[in-house]
This record gives sequence, C-alpha cells and structure tokens, in this order.
Amino acid sequence: MKNFLTPPEIAEQVVAWGQAKTQHSTRNALLLGCLAGAYIGFAAHLATVVGTGTFAWVGLQQFVVGTVFSVGLMLVVIPGSELWTGNTLMSAALLERRITLVQMLRNWGVVYLGNLVGALILAWMIAGQSGILDGAFGVKAVQIAAAKVEQSPGHNLEYFFRAVGCNWLVCLAVVQAMAAQLEGVRALCGIDPRVLEQLNWATMWQYNLLSVTLGNLVGGGLCVGACYWWIYRTPRANRTSG
Repeated sequence: MKNFLTPPEIAEQVVAWGQAKTQHSTRNALLLGCLAGAYIGFAAHLATVVGTGTFAWVGLQQFVVGTVFSVGLMLVVIPGSELWTGNTLMSAALLERRITLVQMLRNWGVVYLGNLVGALILAWMIAGQSGILDGAFGVKAVQIAAAKVEQSPGHNLEYFFRAVGCNWLVCLAVVQAMAAQLEGVRALCGIDPRVLEQLNWATMWQYNLLSVTLGNLVGGGLCVGACYWWIYRTPRANRTSG
C-alpha cells in the first residue's frame, strides 16, 4: 500500500470530499462546526501559553507557537469535524459541477456559525470560568486580541493578505491529510491556521473578521481548490495527461 496519493488522485479526492460535505444535515454540520471551533480554540490557548514570556530568538518563538497551534488542525482533520477555512476547498466540487452554489453557501454559513459558537463557548470556559487566564497568560491573550482589531491605516488590507497566506497553508495541510494513507503521516500535516477572534462585535467584524474571512476564501477557495481543479480536473488537463 502506498503512503500518498498522486496529485491527480488528490484533485479527484478533493472534489469527492467537497461533494460529501453537502450531505451533512444542518444539525450535524452545526455540531461538527462547534467542535472544530472548540478544537481550534484549544490550540489557540496552547499557543498563547507557549508564546507568553520572552524568547532570545524571536523567530524560534514564532516557530514554536505555530507548531503547537497546528495541533488544532490535527484535531479537526483526524477525529473529524467541520472547519470553515478548510471547507473553502469545496470550490473544486463547485467548479466540477458536483454541487450547486446554494449547497456550498449553505454549508459555509452553517459551519461558519458553528465555528464561532464553539470558539465562543470555549473562550467563556477558559477566560470566564477556569481562572487560567487570570495572570500573565490573560495579559498575553488580551494583547493578541487587541492587535487583531487595531484601528490603524492599512490594518484590514494587511490582515486580508495574512488571511490569504494563512488559509493557503491551511488548505494545503488539509490536502496533504487527504493524500496521506497512514494516520501517522496525517498527523505530520498540521500547519498554523488563525481563525475566530472574539472582541467587541462591531469592532471584530469591521477590523478583523470581514477582511480575514475574505482573505481565507481567496487563499483556500482560489489558490488551492480552484487552482488544483484547473490543473488536474479540466478537460484540457485530461487531454494533456492522455
């Protein structure tokens, strides 16, 4: 048994995977979305803990934070749940005409809401009930959140392009997990996603979530899903491979 699928096989798998996403009932998609929001929240908390304090080498700090954050994506992919950023890959199934635009948007809307609810519940548990964030870890968490909604010139554009790159990597990690035929290999495919920030609602949407959501959509839906569909699934690609 081979350990990885080939690129054309991966493209076919992405299309079938996107089609399967539309088979979830609204209830199941919402619950799976809540689980994914919580899983990413656990990873975000772990990354905050690891990133608190000083590192002699700043690059090492960022590397360690990104490494531990990838645990969240492993929790999403291996046990199974619904993460909106990864589901932008459904664009491949849409381009293949395996699903309709309405089906895709329905999944995205329900899963996005579930991600938000799951993350908010976990934030309430950790920040409001557990006491874990009462000290230095809480100060660090507030600093991170405040920086994400900073009202400075060019902030939204910066975060749009950060989100493009972020979800480009997230979706590549999801694709790698699809390609892997062994669970041990799947566990090595986690990369650092940043999703679901919670603050003042108006500020959150205006200065973070809107631009980040659009960037995630471009990074995952266009740079990965549509790109690999174009390369391996169009009639032109079939003629070339033949």
